[in-house]
Amino acid sequence: MSSKPEVLIYSQIHPRYGQELFISDGTTEGTRLLADINEGADWSSPEHFFVVGDKVLFEAFDSEA
Repeated sequence: MSSKPEVLIYSQIHPRYGQELFISDGTTEGTRLLADINEGADWSSPEHFFVVGDKVLFEAFDSEA
């Protein structure tokens, strides 16, 4: 049994933030924007998620890309 909470990190399209990084524990209350990487309505389009140890790595666009 793991002592770490189980969560899902994923890309979602949101009308205010565009396509950004979200996190959820499976409940409405536990689902939220994790990071607005490309601030505002510009999309960062996070993709290619993979786990390395206790970290989740992914690719995304920011305002510098």
